[in-house]
Amino acid sequence: MQRRGFTLIELLVVIAIIAILAAILFPVFARAREKARQTSCLSNIKQLGLAAQMYAQDYDERYVFWAVTWGSETAWWAQGCEPYVKNSQLFACPSADGDAWRSCGCGSPQKVRPVHYGVNCGAGGQNGTQVPNWHGPMGQKLAVIEAPAEVIWVGDSTCVNLGPNNYYPTQGSTCPGVAGRHNEGANFGFCDGHAKWFKWANQNPGPPWGYWTRTASD
Repeated sequence: MQRRGFTLIELLVVIAIIAILAAILFPVFARAREKARQTSCLSNIKQLGLAAQMYAQDYDERYVFWAVTWGSETAWWAQGCEPYVKNSQLFACPSADGDAWRSCGCGSPQKVRPVHYGVNCGAGGQNGTQVPNWHGPMGQKLAVIEAPAEVIWVGDSTCVNLGPNNYYPTQGSTCPGVAGRHNEGANFGFCDGHAKWFKWANQNPGPPWGYWTRTASD
């Protein structure tokens, strides 16, 4: 009995089919991998939100500060939350580039600051930011945050700060914009402790403006 092998045409057809399947499936695998990172990041932000809630209970219901001087050093919001999470890895987004902690060059002495996640720095944030209609939650009493489930305090960023100037530049640009690194979106933590992913692309401007301010009248 004569055995018959694959012809050159048949081999080329099989290779072409494999190439087509790979071209289809590789992006799917990449999105699935990024979805897992997105979920891990969302968990980090959720735990940071709970840390901020615990901080407020220990400090007369006042929300965690943006930056404060302790002794001879200036500490960032992360140093306020860190005792409640006891894990510096929670400040590292798995999809972000570079180290999660960096030295600060804006004054001395400074504690290291996180740069994967930033906090809503409106009205009292970076350099005492005072922007019309931008009143963030940092350092405020819980009672003045009128809708805590609709007020952002932390999210994906590239700096210790976070601001909406990607889509609302008229409200000020002293704080860096959101880093939309999770499937064209970003994770945010809110003042009531919950965390949520928002689309952050040109056609979908993420959280509405009201989510950046603590007062309903803004």
